[in-house]
Formats: sequence, structure tokens, C-alpha cells
Amino acid sequence: MAKAMKTIRESLNYPPPFAEYFAANHVLFNRVVAFYFEVIQAHEGVLDLTAKEALTALETLTHATEKNPSPLLPLTEIAEGIPAMFRRAAINAALGSARSFSSSLKNWRTRKARAEAKQGVQGAPACPSQAMEQVSSLVCGNVERAYRFIHPSQSVDGHLLELGQGAHVLTRTARWL
Repeated sequence: MAKAMKTIRESLNYPPPFAEYFAANHVLFNRVVAFYFEVIQAHEGVLDLTAKEALTALETLTHATEKNPSPLLPLTEIAEGIPAMFRRAAINAALGSARSFSSSLKNWRTRKARAEAKQGVQGAPACPSQAMEQVSSLVCGNVERAYRFIHPSQSVDGHLLELGQGAHVLTRTARWL
């Protein structure tokens, strides 16, 4: 039988100087995490290791010890004397972010390759388009213009956005190329 649990919430009351200290630690932690994220991006093989092996490898790359007096990418460039638990928490946060980014990028590339293989890469047509679809009702909205004024070029830089080619009679929706 499961035991009932009660959650007690209390607000932390601390003097204002502690709030500044907490904010400074937060900023420093984010800087250290960003540093380790860049190290992981430079050494992508770290992502293939287990969490403990990756932690050891990243500390070897960045932390000076008696056995490793001059690391390849010293953490002392960010700040001096960062405590071990603080450093390891930052490494684990960076590893989590890098692994998430890496898997999301891999999934995106897979989906993109499947979509391109399914549709086929469309090149430029052999002949110029005979007619251009009018998609002003789709492109011009309340955000872009207050009125539906059709201008020769609908963009700021003067380039014209062509959404599809072909007779506008046959197709009712815009095709994105």
C-alpha cells in the first residue's frame, strides 16, 4: 500500500546581498555551461561516451591537476577556483544540452533527407513561367500592410517572392519550392 505524502512549501527569506550572490552564481554557472558546450562541440567524440567517462574526459581537457598541469582548454579562462561540484554540475548540464541538440539535429537531418528523397530535388524549370499565381490574399495580411495594396515587389529589399510556377487556374493553393 502506498504512503501518503504531504508537500510543504516555504518561501526562502534571505537578505538582499544574498540575492546578488545568487544572481552572480547563476551568471557564472551559465558561462561555465556555455564553455563546456563549446568544448563538447569541438570534441564530438565525447557524446559517444557514458556520462562518467564523458565527465572524466571533459575534466581532463579543461581542469589542471598534478597529473595534468596544463590542460588543452583551461577553465581558468572563465574564472579561477571553480569548486568541483559546481564544475561537475555544469559539465552534466552541458552534456545534457549537447546530447539533446545532437539527437534533434540528427532527427532533423533524417527527416529532411526522407522529405527530399520523397519529393526529389526540384531544379530550375527549362522554360520560364508563363503565368504567376496571385497569392496576395495569402501573403498580405494585417501584419504586413494595413490595406491589401499590391506592390510590384512585396519585400523590403526589392526582391520578388515566387511561390510556385504554373497556371493559376489549375492550382488553388501556393506551392513552396
